[in-house]
Amino acid sequence: MAGEKNKGMTTAERILASIAAAPAAPEGPCLDDGQVIEYALEMMDEAKRAQAAKHVETCPACLDEVIALLEERRYWEKKESSRDRAESFLPGRTRETTAEGDDPATAPRKPPRRR
Repeated sequence: MAGEKNKGMTTAERILASIAAAPAAPEGPCLDDGQVIEYALEMMDEAKRAQAAKHVETCPACLDEVIALLEERRYWEKKESSRDRAESFLPGRTRETTAEGDDPATAPRKPPRRR
């Protein structure tokens, strides 16, 4: 029944919904860095994900790690989106159309002309 109640919710929503009902002691071992990433980005298979969810819902340290990762991901997604919008205003200077195929921010620059 609990699975049906959480169906359609994002990982962050499921985690936040379970905080109030968390037992005193974490269930199972803490997740390593790789497992935190796989869990937060929903890359785990269903069985491992269910086991990790039980732990994250009961472990404040792992919960903090997952939330921090999701917040950092959201930050970088917004930053990348802003950069793409800014580049759309620069004719001929998008990532796809630079002469060397490099990112304009890291492409070598020509020295200014002397008069």
